[in-house]
Amino acid sequence: VTFFLFFALPGNPARLVCGKSCNPTRLAEIKHGLGLDRSIFVQYWDFMKGIFVGRDYVFAGQKTHCGVPCFGYSYTTKQQVWSTLLDRFPATISLAVGAATLFLVVGVGLGAIAALRAQTWFDRFAISFSLIGASLQIYFIGPLIKNVFVDQLHWLPDPRYVPISNSPLSWFKGMII
Repeated sequence: VTFFLFFALPGNPARLVCGKSCNPTRLAEIKHGLGLDRSIFVQYWDFMKGIFVGRDYVFAGQKTHCGVPCFGYSYTTKQQVWSTLLDRFPATISLAVGAATLFLVVGVGLGAIAALRAQTWFDRFAISFSLIGASLQIYFIGPLIKNVFVDQLHWLPDPRYVPISNSPLSWFKGMII
């Protein structure tokens, strides 16, 4: 579904790769090298086949081999998409585990205490806190929290990913935000 949605979006991937000073001949070369001049179903077949047997890309006259599993090739980073995914996987898992832990401890804990103390100020606080947390979008609240707690108050370090194996305390501090 994602593959087909990519083609439903406006824009031309070959034009993005080519840049602003692109002539029609160069654009046609890039389209051909990326396989964008073929039907969408042939492109999908090539993509799926590449996952199991790899595939070759032609860019700027040079052939680039994308090994198994080939989920594509980034012309920006000059790397296979699979290696980029693997590089970022530990940070993703840390974030997912941290979010699940936070949800279980804070969310379920507040919910249980609020249920035991129904119709009290704590119940109203827990409901309001949950509603505000669910309503505020992360692209609004994330920079706001970073600005207040990292840049202004200096209570937290700059939130960069540190592997847990390097320093569990630094990893935890980075995961707070």
